[in-house]
Amino acid sequence: VSLLEINDGAVTVYSSHGDPALGGADWDSTIADCLADEFLKYHGIELKRDPHAVHRLRTAAEEARKQLTNQPKALINLPFITSGAAGPRHLNVTLTREKFEAETSSLNARLSLPIERVLADAGMDKLKVDSVLMIGGSSAMRVLKDTVRRIVGSVPIEVDNTSHLVALGAALQAGHLAGDVHD
Repeated sequence: VSLLEINDGAVTVYSSHGDPALGGADWDSTIADCLADEFLKYHGIELKRDPHAVHRLRTAAEEARKQLTNQPKALINLPFITSGAAGPRHLNVTLTREKFEAETSSLNARLSLPIERVLADAGMDKLKVDSVLMIGGSSAMRVLKDTVRRIVGSVPIEVDNTSHLVALGAALQAGHLAGDVHD
């Protein structure tokens, strides 16, 4: 999270802070764990011990997270996730946005801390923030946009192709660190 001012082409960075151990994979893992826990409760089979099942759960959780950006629910259908004494077992669950947000609420709280710290470090009142730009894959998540809106009071700007912006920013930073970019 960075707080900056752009004035006549000059960029001033007032504060920057983040949680480098927090990303979309954390939401995916949390949902995958919840799915495995529910499967254990209903079928008595521990999916977390099976690396193949864990991989399928995380992949399905990531897809569900992306679907929940624009839809109120996501269907998670994993046929033959494992087999038990009674034969093959399937996982077929509908995950609602409300359930997703409730299960990942601790992660949302972790997102709030860097935003609040950036504002405090800069001595900036949230009412002085004119706009919010969110980039990166996970920035599309509705819950993250809602968290920013709740803290800052500003609706994040919608940007297409955020991955391109992340790559461009990384390239500029690398050029600056290497001494090749001076402006």
